Amino acid sequence: MGQKYKIFYRRHYFVFDHKLGKHQVDLVLHNINVELLSAILFYLKETKSTHIIQVTQENGFETFKSLFRIIVAAGGAVINTNGDLLLMKRKGVWDLPKGKLDKGEEIEAAAIREVEEECNVFDIKIKSPLSLTYHIYFDKKWLLKETHWYNMKSKDWKKAKPQVEEDIEKVKWIKLSDLDIDGLNTYQNVRQVLNQL
Repeated sequence: MGQKYKIFYRRHYFVFDHKLGKHQVDLVLHNINVELLSAILFYLKETKSTHIIQVTQENGFETFKSLFRIIVAAGGAVINTNGDLLLMKRKGVWDLPKGKLDKGEEIEAAAIREVEEECNVFDIKIKSPLSLTYHIYFDKKWLLKETHWYNMKSKDWKKAKPQVEEDIEKVKWIKLSDLDIDGLNTYQNVRQVLNQL
Protein backbone atom coordinates (compact mmCIF):
# COMPACT_ATOMS: atom_id res chain seq x y z
CA MET A 1 0.00 0.00 0.00
CA GLY A 2 1.47 3.37 -1.00
CA GLN A 3 1.80 6.17 1.53
CA LYS A 4 -0.37 9.25 1.19
CA TYR A 5 2.14 11.51 2.93
CA LYS A 6 4.28 14.22 1.38
CA ILE A 7 7.36 15.60 3.06
CA PHE A 8 8.20 19.15 2.01
CA TYR A 9 11.58 20.82 1.78
CA ARG A 10 11.38 24.42 0.62
CA ARG A 11 9.49 24.28 -2.73
CA HIS A 12 10.32 20.60 -3.22
CA TYR A 13 8.64 17.50 -1.86
CA PHE A 14 9.03 13.76 -1.42
CA VAL A 15 6.16 11.35 -2.14
CA PHE A 16 6.04 7.79 -0.84
CA ASP A 17 4.62 5.14 -3.13
CA HIS A 18 6.22 1.89 -4.29
CA LYS A 19 4.22 1.95 -7.56
CA LEU A 20 5.94 3.74 -10.41
CA GLY A 21 4.10 5.83 -12.99
CA LYS A 22 1.43 7.24 -10.64
CA HIS A 23 3.27 10.52 -10.07
CA GLN A 24 5.10 12.94 -12.34
CA VAL A 25 8.49 12.95 -10.61
CA ASP A 26 12.02 14.20 -11.20
CA LEU A 27 13.84 11.47 -9.28
CA VAL A 28 12.97 7.99 -8.01
CA LEU A 29 14.70 6.53 -4.96
CA HIS A 30 14.38 2.79 -4.46
CA ASN A 31 16.43 2.81 -1.26
CA ILE A 32 17.08 5.70 1.08
CA ASN A 33 19.94 6.22 3.52
CA VAL A 34 21.31 9.20 5.41
CA GLU A 35 24.25 9.89 3.06
CA LEU A 36 22.11 9.85 -0.07
CA LEU A 37 19.38 11.93 1.54
CA SER A 38 21.86 14.53 2.78
CA ALA A 39 23.37 14.87 -0.70
CA ILE A 40 19.91 15.30 -2.26
CA LEU A 41 18.89 17.93 0.31
CA PHE A 42 22.06 19.97 -0.22
CA TYR A 43 21.44 19.81 -3.97
CA LEU A 44 17.79 20.89 -3.56
CA LYS A 45 18.87 23.77 -1.32
CA GLU A 46 20.80 25.32 -4.23
CA THR A 47 18.37 24.70 -7.09
CA LYS A 48 15.69 27.21 -8.04
CA SER A 49 13.30 24.85 -9.85
CA THR A 50 10.82 22.64 -7.99
CA HIS A 51 11.63 18.94 -7.72
CA ILE A 52 9.39 16.01 -6.80
CA ILE A 53 11.17 12.92 -5.50
CA GLN A 54 9.39 9.57 -5.21
CA VAL A 55 10.54 7.04 -2.62
CA THR A 56 9.51 3.53 -3.66
CA GLN A 57 11.17 1.62 -0.82
CA GLU A 58 8.83 -0.61 1.18
CA ASN A 59 7.96 1.28 4.40
CA GLY A 60 9.76 4.22 2.82
CA PHE A 61 7.90 6.86 4.83
CA GLU A 62 8.87 5.34 8.19
CA THR A 63 12.44 4.71 7.00
CA PHE A 64 12.69 8.30 5.78
CA LYS A 65 11.41 9.67 9.11
CA SER A 66 13.90 7.52 11.05
CA LEU A 67 16.79 9.43 9.45
CA PHE A 68 15.79 12.65 11.25
CA ARG A 69 15.26 14.02 14.70
CA ILE A 70 11.51 14.69 14.76
CA ILE A 71 10.26 18.03 16.08
CA VAL A 72 6.55 17.93 16.97
CA ALA A 73 4.64 21.17 16.48
CA ALA A 74 1.02 22.31 16.42
CA GLY A 75 -0.90 25.21 14.97
CA GLY A 76 -4.11 26.31 13.43
CA ALA A 77 -6.18 27.97 10.79
CA VAL A 78 -8.14 30.45 12.92
CA ILE A 79 -11.50 31.86 11.80
CA ASN A 80 -12.99 34.83 13.69
CA THR A 81 -16.67 35.55 14.37
CA ASN A 82 -16.87 37.47 11.05
CA GLY A 83 -15.76 34.38 9.15
CA ASP A 84 -12.28 35.78 8.36
CA LEU A 85 -9.07 33.75 8.37
CA LEU A 86 -6.01 34.79 10.38
CA LEU A 87 -2.74 35.07 8.41
CA MET A 88 0.62 36.20 9.73
CA LYS A 89 3.73 37.28 7.86
CA ARG A 90 7.07 36.00 9.12
CA LYS A 91 10.32 36.83 7.30
CA GLY A 92 8.34 38.03 4.27
CA VAL A 93 6.26 34.85 3.90
CA TRP A 94 2.58 34.41 4.83
CA ASP A 95 2.07 31.66 7.37
CA LEU A 96 -0.34 30.26 9.95
CA PRO A 97 0.50 30.34 13.66
CA LYS A 98 2.29 27.22 14.85
CA GLY A 99 5.14 26.15 17.08
CA LYS A 100 6.90 23.40 18.96
CA LEU A 101 5.33 21.61 21.88
CA ASP A 102 6.66 22.39 25.33
CA LYS A 103 7.82 19.41 27.37
CA GLY A 104 4.80 17.39 28.51
CA GLU A 105 2.34 19.62 26.64
CA GLU A 106 -0.68 18.16 24.86
CA ILE A 107 -0.82 18.79 21.11
CA GLU A 108 -4.15 20.67 21.12
CA ALA A 109 -3.05 22.84 24.06
CA ALA A 110 0.16 23.72 22.18
CA ALA A 111 -1.82 24.71 19.07
CA ILE A 112 -3.98 27.11 21.09
CA ARG A 113 -0.99 28.51 23.03
CA GLU A 114 0.94 29.22 19.83
CA VAL A 115 -1.97 31.19 18.33
CA GLU A 116 -2.29 33.20 21.54
CA GLU A 117 1.44 33.94 21.76
CA GLU A 118 2.17 34.63 18.10
CA CYS A 119 -0.94 36.65 17.21
CA ASN A 120 -2.54 37.88 20.47
CA VAL A 121 -5.81 36.09 19.65
CA PHE A 122 -7.80 34.43 22.46
CA ASP A 123 -10.98 32.56 23.40
CA ILE A 124 -10.02 29.86 20.91
CA LYS A 125 -11.95 26.64 20.38
CA ILE A 126 -10.77 23.76 18.22
CA LYS A 127 -13.49 22.73 15.77
CA SER A 128 -11.73 19.81 14.08
CA PRO A 129 -8.31 18.45 13.13
CA LEU A 130 -6.92 19.35 9.72
CA SER A 131 -3.74 18.07 8.05
CA LEU A 132 -0.69 16.54 9.60
CA THR A 133 2.20 18.02 7.61
CA TYR A 134 5.92 17.34 7.46
CA HIS A 135 8.73 19.62 6.39
CA ILE A 136 12.50 19.42 6.53
CA TYR A 137 14.73 22.24 7.69
CA PHE A 138 18.35 22.70 8.70
CA ASP A 139 19.45 23.95 12.14
CA LYS A 140 22.99 22.64 12.68
CA LYS A 141 21.63 19.34 11.34
CA TRP A 142 18.67 18.19 9.24
CA LEU A 143 15.41 18.12 11.22
CA LEU A 144 11.91 16.97 10.33
CA LYS A 145 9.01 19.00 11.72
CA GLU A 146 5.72 17.14 12.15
CA THR A 147 2.97 19.76 12.48
CA HIS A 148 -0.53 18.96 13.72
CA TRP A 149 -3.00 21.50 12.28
CA TYR A 150 -6.47 22.37 13.58
CA ASN A 151 -9.49 24.28 12.34
CA MET A 152 -10.09 26.87 15.08
CA LYS A 153 -12.62 29.56 15.98
CA SER A 154 -11.82 32.71 17.99
CA LYS A 155 -14.23 35.05 19.77
CA ASP A 156 -11.51 37.41 21.13
CA TRP A 157 -9.63 38.50 18.03
CA LYS A 158 -9.94 42.29 17.61
CA LYS A 159 -6.59 43.04 19.31
CA ALA A 160 -4.57 40.69 17.10
CA LYS A 161 -0.93 41.78 16.79
CA PRO A 162 2.32 40.11 15.72
CA GLN A 163 4.81 38.67 18.19
CA VAL A 164 7.78 40.64 16.85
CA GLU A 165 10.36 38.79 18.98
CA GLU A 166 9.44 35.70 16.91
CA ASP A 167 10.12 37.61 13.64
CA ILE A 168 6.40 37.99 12.92
CA GLU A 169 6.02 41.24 10.99
CA LYS A 170 2.28 41.47 10.46
CA VAL A 171 -1.05 39.77 11.12
CA LYS A 172 -4.21 40.22 9.07
CA TRP A 173 -7.70 38.83 8.73
CA ILE A 174 -8.88 37.88 5.25
CA LYS A 175 -12.22 36.65 3.97
CA LEU A 176 -11.98 33.05 2.80
CA SER A 177 -13.69 34.07 -0.44
CA ASP A 178 -10.84 36.58 -1.09
CA LEU A 179 -8.06 34.09 -0.36
CA ASP A 180 -5.96 33.26 -3.44
CA ILE A 181 -4.19 30.15 -2.19
CA ASP A 182 -2.20 29.55 -5.37
CA GLY A 183 -1.06 33.18 -5.56
CA LEU A 184 -0.23 33.50 -1.86
CA ASN A 185 3.47 33.72 -1.00
CA THR A 186 3.43 30.85 1.50
CA TYR A 187 4.89 27.41 2.18
CA GLN A 188 3.71 24.23 0.47
CA ASN A 189 2.61 22.64 3.75
CA VAL A 190 0.57 25.76 4.65
CA ARG A 191 -1.00 25.71 1.17
CA GLN A 192 -2.04 22.09 1.85
CA VAL A 193 -3.76 23.16 5.07
CA LEU A 194 -5.49 26.14 3.44
CA ASN A 195 -6.82 23.93 0.66
CA GLN A 196 -8.66 21.90 3.31
CA LEU A 197 -10.65 24.91 4.59
